[in-house]
Amino acid sequence: MHPERLGPYEILGVLGRGGLGIVYRANDERSSEIVAVKLLTQTPTNNKRAISRFIREFDALARLEHPNIVHVYDSGIAGDMPYYAMELIDGVDLKRHLDLVGLHPDTPRSFGSESQDPPPTLEDAAPSSEAEGAFDLSAWMEEPDSDILLGRSPSSEPMTVGATHAAPSVDLPFDDLAADPEPVDLPPLTESGQDLTRLNDPMRVTRSRELMAQVAEGLAYVHSRGLVHRDLKPSNILVDHEGNARLMDFGLCKLISDLEDVTDTGQVVGTYRYMSPEQAAGEHVDGRSDLYALGVILYELLTGRPPFVAKHPLELWHQLLEREPQPIGSLNPHVDYGLARLAHVLLRKDPADRLQTAEEVVESLMEP
Repeated sequence: MHPERLGPYEILGVLGRGGLGIVYRANDERSSEIVAVKLLTQTPTNNKRAISRFIREFDALARLEHPNIVHVYDSGIAGDMPYYAMELIDGVDLKRHLDLVGLHPDTPRSFGSESQDPPPTLEDAAPSSEAEGAFDLSAWMEEPDSDILLGRSPSSEPMTVGATHAAPSVDLPFDDLAADPEPVDLPPLTESGQDLTRLNDPMRVTRSRELMAQVAEGLAYVHSRGLVHRDLKPSNILVDHEGNARLMDFGLCKLISDLEDVTDTGQVVGTYRYMSPEQAAGEHVDGRSDLYALGVILYELLTGRPPFVAKHPLELWHQLLEREPQPIGSLNPHVDYGLARLAHVLLRKDPADRLQTAEEVVESLMEP
């Protein structure tokens, strides 16, 4: 049974569901604007201090204005469940957009495209499962939505993990990480049917570079205001009707953590596949953790698979903390060298060894 309204928002229908709650299409009765409203059904709270913090921090998010960020309007509490309203984006998620590049001649290849026809949007991209969210949030792998994932860092108690599926740890000079490898039997690149020709399509590579630069520009803006995304992943990067990358759900994991009061229990909020080692270990995070997540996304764009693959969160956690990703050049011998090099820099375990700012990432992506 869905609510008829949430605060000033008249509920018109369900856009999608995820691990944290439900996204509704709604009418703002104050302005008659159609918006998206996310009800956090998994985090009911009666903690007045936590509720006040939630409202205060979303007020800060509502002040963010940037062309690469989905605008947050306001937030509130319905019963004991928090909700927030945001701009409703006519578009698809990052992965789906890049899958369409080359298939639809009117898909924007660069920002400010002069295309006469609109790019493919939701009607071209039917969600593959109910849990994939409001904007065709296709998953790269079978990864749960952002959630409170139980588990403690290795320092708090021993972990029992199963057999790993990632490549053995590698210790190569940095310049070798993207170099053409000796001939090897390449493993299957992806479960979605992409192949090397598709991954290396010049239009797709160019578009990937442009979109990653836009994402980094959005990150630079929020980092300059002391905010960290903490859950950057393809489904939180939308490509709008004009072909612009738009980031959503900034800081949501931190807000959920505050509401649930899990910060002292060893629990971690987020999506492990895109989580930095320091975040997975429950350590302090800053903007460099978002840059690590950007490296994971870039790795996937270049290889068709994530850096680490596991069947259980603890197994993935172990790989994230202890293993190195397989060199991109060994999975995609004809990869764009500069993009592969950047991905490996961003995926370094120690934050001090990565690029230090999103502005540096933008500069790297703009290099010819």
